Amino acid sequence: MPESRTSAQAPTDTRRSGGGTEQAPRRGFPHIQGPQVSIDTVSAALQTASVWGQAVTAQVETPLPDGLSEAQVAAAQSWADGNEGPGRNVIRQLQANLGVPSTGHYDRRTVIAVFNDQRAQGRPGRAGVASPRYMTTLGLIFTQDVVAAEVDEALVAQLQDAHSSGYPVAFYTYYNVQNSNNLEFERQATPYAERVGALGLQGDSVVQGVAVPVLDPGDLVEKLNRIYAGVRQHYLDALTPFVREIVDSLDEIGFEGGAPRWAKANDVALFCHGMPGGLSVHAGDAYRDGIHGDTYGESNVESFVNAVSAATTADVNVQLFSCSAGRGTDEDANWSEHRQDHRMGQQSFAQELSTHLGEEASVFAHTTKGHTTENYAARVFGAEAGGGEGGLHMFDRLYPESFIQSELERIYPSMDPGERDGQHDSVRERMWSHYRSSIGTGVPVSRYGVPMGPLMFQDPNRAAELLHRDWKAANDPS
Repeated sequence: MPESRTSAQAPTDTRRSGGGTEQAPRRGFPHIQGPQVSIDTVSAALQTASVWGQAVTAQVETPLPDGLSEAQVAAAQSWADGNEGPGRNVIRQLQANLGVPSTGHYDRRTVIAVFNDQRAQGRPGRAGVASPRYMTTLGLIFTQDVVAAEVDEALVAQLQDAHSSGYPVAFYTYYNVQNSNNLEFERQATPYAERVGALGLQGDSVVQGVAVPVLDPGDLVEKLNRIYAGVRQHYLDALTPFVREIVDSLDEIGFEGGAPRWAKANDVALFCHGMPGGLSVHAGDAYRDGIHGDTYGESNVESFVNAVSAATTADVNVQLFSCSAGRGTDEDANWSEHRQDHRMGQQSFAQELSTHLGEEASVFAHTTKGHTTENYAARVFGAEAGGGEGGLHMFDRLYPESFIQSELERIYPSMDPGERDGQHDSVRERMWSHYRSSIGTGVPVSRYGVPMGPLMFQDPNRAAELLHRDWKAANDPS
């Protein structure tokens, strides 16, 4: 494992220097998880290619609105093609937002649509130029195409063997003000990345056991995509020329060209400040410039999901090591809330993220201000909560009714069923006390062999196993 870094270094900006890797949004585009390409997928791709071709042909036939000149169109397209221009993924998001054909190219129709929107809505920027500031007003995260990071063959082999379902990654916000409070996120992200073997970046290379510092949402997206592109390249290089040509063609027209699960992230951990409405993934600690719901302006959660969907598995486990991101904007903080199977947090950032990620994904988040990782006031949303709206308290995820029933039978073997049922609430309250005493900065690591706070997010099944073993050892049958 890499050595833990004792002091942070400001992350470098690695944006735009060549060919793109960002892919189409999760919604509306099929995922191809392996080298097999179905007839239905190819058929859909051909239809999309036809629409794309018609859109390109129609560009020269699109008249300019009053106030927009050919010179301004050319200037906007020159900007988009330059070092400061947007990547294909966010261009497609922009085109979908403005109702023009999704070509992934900053074409004539796109320039006109941006100009018309700027004029109609009073949005900022030069004529026809969808700058980062302009895209923010639409709820879009401005990103650029990235260059794949270098990945060693030995690491790829290890991923195929030990991380066949996907690999972990960990990111922390590198704040401009490097005080103790802000440095806490690196302090927690570093041992987490080392423990789980998270893939990270050192220079232009992918390495294992390293947390990645980020400056803003776009930086996070691009660094995750750099890791993915580097790993995926090894998969692409192994394809036959015929299949590779199909995959490259699908990439070009906006379909997720696909990769096996070992080439994608399955665990994504974010360490930063948080509130019920969003995450402060921004060096200036500004929530409106982070990843957020509509509490801080136009929500950019869907844009974030679209930007990372290619690099993550459909059943990705997202862990928000941030304060309050699992609490609804309509709730007050409550450390003692633990009503059984009571869903809450429907108006939280975590719920919105879970909704956009899809029913196979899970999002873990805290509901109060507290320690970055050792905070028992937490919920899980999505698949790990059993689906549906609202978050399930982590206590219920780790001590489910099935465990309570098995323990009632073990602890009170001589009681008749009616008497045993009368002990249900008492036993559950004892389990609640056990849960709380297992998570916190005062709990020695030696008790479970691993810090329970981060483990219950990253691997709830393993956390439950350890907690149940400890509980049983402390609660012998009557």
